[in-house]
Amino acid sequence: MNSALLRGLSIAACALGETALVLDVCTFENRPDPEQRTLFIDEFPRWDIDLKPVFNAVKNSESPGLRSGICLAVGQVPVEKIIDADKDSWKSVASQWFVEKNDTTTHSAAGWLLRHWKFPLPEIPNPHEITPQRDWFVNSVGSTMLRIRPEPAAPAAVIPDPVEKFRQQLAALETAAAAELDKPEIRLQRAIAFFQTGNLDRALEDLTSLMEHEPGDALLT
Repeated sequence: MNSALLRGLSIAACALGETALVLDVCTFENRPDPEQRTLFIDEFPRWDIDLKPVFNAVKNSESPGLRSGICLAVGQVPVEKIIDADKDSWKSVASQWFVEKNDTTTHSAAGWLLRHWKFPLPEIPNPHEITPQRDWFVNSVGSTMLRIRPEPAAPAAVIPDPVEKFRQQLAALETAAAAELDKPEIRLQRAIAFFQTGNLDRALEDLTSLMEHEPGDALLT
């Protein structure tokens, strides 16, 4: 696996508002070594991307891995590089996640982002209440306590070939017009499909092409 290419593709996808690849990178459940997630968080601020499409893509995410990973990644961007409108948007969603999300990773990461940007933490209704749904609560001395749940036994199942859909996507793109293939979103889809089917050279070619677009079409700002 070319991990650097995977991270580049996932960040480029974020810049276009696509979350499928970054969701896979940020997922930590049932993964003993979350190396790709850690490296994604570290590399994210090195790409000078527009944070608005990233925000719009993740604000309604149901994935604890994606929500927490994006909080930590955005928090690595130097705060002086973030415009006030973007900062207000991320403050709003981080505050909502901090209060409303039951999982420990989103709650912790959202809280870290707010503290890192020196925003006050929002008030939590009934913070000391222990509920079956919520995996955290605040004890009487103000410390956040986390619930550790046992892993459920995985049922036996037939696992479909995850690569087949990318093979089909590449076959469909072979008949696409040249003008269609020049669109950044189509080129990104093809790069991801090449990567997932093991054609790393072609994926890298498309990723390089994406980064060389004219300013009006570029992913970077």
